[in-house]
Amino acid sequence: MGWSLSILVAIVSAVLGMAAGGCVAGLAVRWNRISSFEGKSGFAIVGAALLGGVAGLVVGLIVARVVAAGEAPGFLKALGAASGSILGIALVVMLLCRLGADIAPTLDGQELHLEIELRWPSGDAGVMPDARLASVSICVPGGNRVSTRSWRPELARLEDGRMVIPATMPLTTRSSEMVLFIRFNVDHDVRFALPLRSRPKASDCEWSAWIEGRGNGGAPGCPSGSMFTLRYRVQPERPSPAPSDPAAIRAAEFRSLTADAPLGRWLPFLFESPDAERTSAVIRCINLRPGELAALIRAPEGREREYGLRAAPYLEHPTPEVVEAMLAVGREISEGIRRTDGLIADESCLRESASDVESRFRDWRDAWRSLARGIGADLGPPMQEIRDLAAERSGISVMRDIEQDAREALAALEQSPAGKRP
Repeated sequence: MGWSLSILVAIVSAVLGMAAGGCVAGLAVRWNRISSFEGKSGFAIVGAALLGGVAGLVVGLIVARVVAAGEAPGFLKALGAASGSILGIALVVMLLCRLGADIAPTLDGQELHLEIELRWPSGDAGVMPDARLASVSICVPGGNRVSTRSWRPELARLEDGRMVIPATMPLTTRSSEMVLFIRFNVDHDVRFALPLRSRPKASDCEWSAWIEGRGNGGAPGCPSGSMFTLRYRVQPERPSPAPSDPAAIRAAEFRSLTADAPLGRWLPFLFESPDAERTSAVIRCINLRPGELAALIRAPEGREREYGLRAAPYLEHPTPEVVEAMLAVGREISEGIRRTDGLIADESCLRESASDVESRFRDWRDAWRSLARGIGADLGPPMQEIRDLAAERSGISVMRDIEQDAREALAALEQSPAGKRP
């Protein structure tokens, strides 16, 4: 195997080394929590990839020449040996990075967070935190901050005449030389050395004794009670509860309905996903309570009125009170159409009022179509009045739509066989 093939092996090895270096660096960045601030993590990955490319080029060339000098040299043999060498080196480097990484500790397989409580000095000593700038950070040797959270003064409480503010932050370091850095504002801070073991145990889930801090947030050198103090404990991260099944929740709500529950609580189940048992129970409830249905039809609240009108066609024998409720809603719609005359000068108010009338009319119209033929001609006059009033105001697009719908409904009523609902 000549030098030309050896160089080709070296080039391919360089590409493989660059990819392997970038992958290992990406894992190392995550394990060691290298910040992306000002592109630090990106530069680290790019640098490692370039270094891996150079290493791959050198390893590939050396391995190719060694294979060329041995028995049965060949391109594929040299490329395989070089690739194996590069991947082996990458694996060793990855394992070393993993062993040297500061991996977040766990307890019984669960991730941990650190709970702290900062206690103010007694009396008026100590500064108050600036809500915009206050923060609490976990620092490790070298000044690196591995976790930072905003301070929340609104959670403060008084305990024995001294203010106490709690905070919670993820525990992402195994370092046994942690320092808790608490910043109050631009000029004041306080620091606490946390003697927390690198592998917390169950006993660390209990509150520690109060420890004193140092810094310019309080009054260093003052007697006990005039210093900021802090206690801490670790707690396992509780897994988020599994999302509840909406269908199961609704089924439980339906089962919880009692026989004397208001009809308004039964009706929503009639218009959800089909369920023969629920539908039958709600329809039975509708026919047993026509008085409540009539009240819902005339309700001022839009959703209750909509449910009442949509449920009206399920009545086997419409009662006079339901008929009167339907007539009353028809009169209200007619009055709403008349009120638009006084809003011609205000286009926005006119549009809003006309839209409300149209919405109420459509809900009422659908119930009217199902009931009108079954109870005789009692519901015809209000629909005719609505049609005539809307026709007189055909310059408004909504009114043209209402007129057309009313005209079609009346025509369908005339063509329907006697005693049969459309």
